[in-house]
Amino acid sequence: MKPSTLQLFISRAILIIFVINFVALGFADTVNAAGKTGKDQVVQLINSSDQDALTLVNDLAKQPIDSLIKWISEFKDFKGDDPVGEVTWKIHAISDTLNAPYYLYVPTGYNPNNPTPLMVWLHGGVSRPVFSDEDSTLIEHPIIQQAETNGMLLLFPLAKIGCLWWDETGIANVLWQIRVTKRQYNVDDDAVFIGGFSDGASGSFFIAMLSPSDFAAFFPWSGHMAVGSLVGRIPVFVPNLTCRPLYVTNGGADRLYPADKMTPLIQLAIDNGSELHFTAYDTAGHNYGYMQYEWIPYAKRTQLIRRNALRPHIYWETTTTKYGGCDWLEITTLDTTREAEAWYKDVNYTL
Repeated sequence: MKPSTLQLFISRAILIIFVINFVALGFADTVNAAGKTGKDQVVQLINSSDQDALTLVNDLAKQPIDSLIKWISEFKDFKGDDPVGEVTWKIHAISDTLNAPYYLYVPTGYNPNNPTPLMVWLHGGVSRPVFSDEDSTLIEHPIIQQAETNGMLLLFPLAKIGCLWWDETGIANVLWQIRVTKRQYNVDDDAVFIGGFSDGASGSFFIAMLSPSDFAAFFPWSGHMAVGSLVGRIPVFVPNLTCRPLYVTNGGADRLYPADKMTPLIQLAIDNGSELHFTAYDTAGHNYGYMQYEWIPYAKRTQLIRRNALRPHIYWETTTTKYGGCDWLEITTLDTTREAEAWYKDVNYTL
């Protein structure tokens, strides 16, 4: 049967994304589906020029659609060899002067033949001059226990001033870690989740409104929807929360972000059509006390929820093409004829 124009477009788009993301990360030796191009040639092409890289993609895109999709979807050559059941310390060399540490946990039941959910946990207390040393107590962290019990891979990035959940360096750092983990382990692309407590929750909100494409759902526990934008000075838009489900929790006695103070923003998101589920624990403070009641629904949600990256309708707002879209929608040009406004100077919302 002759493929339709839509089939050709989708297969070509999948292939382009696969080559650009995976070859750049070291999967060059797997890009030989056409039987013509080996590792050295692929690396040379990708590193030479955009035009040569496009030529390679065009060549591979001429292969039968079904075989290309089968090759990509059934790829199993994952090289991750970190010990299971242990927290492994890793490093991301962002620049000559910035090395960002992070941790990876591989559950004991991990099988490289099976697509595995991935949880990204954003810690709190990020306004510090250096990266924290979480290693001594991390294995006892409840999110580690949940990863083991639920058979999930776990990424535990670290943040500090200059590499926060709400600045460009910090966001790029988190997304880089996800991509490297996908190169090493069989991650289910449609079962990547992100959440955290306090600043980690605020960071989850921020990424949900700025760069949600990698994720299936967000879990902000005891955070504030506006913190990332106001502190990071990067505009975000509440209607963007319609792109992913969020499971939001705050305590009624929280000294920083009490539930009743969060309700107007939560209601604003719901009124704009967001799939936002809000739970208020009336007597809970700004601590992990109520989390014992959250782990069961969290486990059920991460087992059931899967990303739908081909939804027919996407609404997206942005002030920069750097964060210009979600899933298949991309805003490539902005109207710059109007003078930029210092939008944050007029914000009077009290944190």
